[in-house]
Amino acid sequence: MSSHQHHATAPEDRIPVSQKIAYGMGAVVTIVAVNSVVQLTNLVYIVGLGVSAIWIGWASAFPRLWDAVIDPFLGNMSDNSRSRFGRRIPFLVIGGLLIGIAFALLWMVPRDWSKEWMFAYFVVTSLFFYTVVPIYAIPHGALGMEMTSDYHEKTNLFAYASFIGNVGALTLPWVYYLANRPFFGGDTVNGIKWVCLGMAVILTGAAMWCALACREGKLHQARAQARVPIVESFKTTYRNGTFVRLVTAFVLLIVAFQLVMGFNNYITIFYLFGG
Repeated sequence: MSSHQHHATAPEDRIPVSQKIAYGMGAVVTIVAVNSVVQLTNLVYIVGLGVSAIWIGWASAFPRLWDAVIDPFLGNMSDNSRSRFGRRIPFLVIGGLLIGIAFALLWMVPRDWSKEWMFAYFVVTSLFFYTVVPIYAIPHGALGMEMTSDYHEKTNLFAYASFIGNVGALTLPWVYYLANRPFFGGDTVNGIKWVCLGMAVILTGAAMWCALACREGKLHQARAQARVPIVESFKTTYRNGTFVRLVTAFVLLIVAFQLVMGFNNYITIFYLFGG
C-alpha cells in the first residue's frame, strides 16, 4: 500500500462544474478576440484593402507596446478595488462590453477612405482594443486564482479554461471561410465585417456568462487589507526571481507564437498562391 494519500479537496474549496465552464467561456473571450485580430489584420487591411504591409506592421506594434505599459496599472487598479461587487467582477462586466465594441469597430473601416486614413483608423481602433482587453483579461486571470484556496482545484479550473479556450480558438480559421460565402457577394472585407460583428456579440455574451456565474473568493480578506501602491507592487514582483524567470520564458513563447500567427496567412496567400 502506498504511503502517499490521495489529495482530497475540502468541500468549501470545491468549485462547481457550472462555474468552471463559465470561467472557461470567459477565457474564450481573450483567446478568440486577440488571436482573431492577429490573424485577420493582414487579410483585411493588406490583402483586402491594399494598405501598405509596412504601415500595418508599425500599426500592429504600437498598440502592443501601449498594452505592455498600461497592463500593470490596470492590474493594480483591480487589486486595489473595493466595490461591493468585488475586485474582479465589475472589471469583467465593463471589460467584456468594451471588448465587444472594440472588436467590432476594428473591421468597420470606411471603404471610401484613402489608404492613409485607413491606416490611421486601424491605429486608433487597435489602440482602443488593446486598452480594453486587459481591463477584462487581467481580472479574469486573478479571479481564477481566487475562486478557491485549493491547489488541485485551481489546476482543475485552469484546465477547464485552457480546454474550452482552445476549442474556441479552433473556430478562427472558419471566420475567413464564412466571410467568403456567396451571400456576402464575394466581398471578403464586407464578409469579415459582418462575421466579426456576430463574433463580438458572442464574445460579450461569454464575458457576461463568466462574470455572472463565477463567484469571487477572498472578498472579506480583500476588503480588510490595505491598498498597495503600484511602485511597491513592482518591487515585490521583481524580487521574486522564480516568477521573473517564468515570465521571461512565457514572453519568449508568446512572441514566437504571435509571430507565426501574424505571418502564416500572409505567406500562404502571397507566396504559395501568388496573391
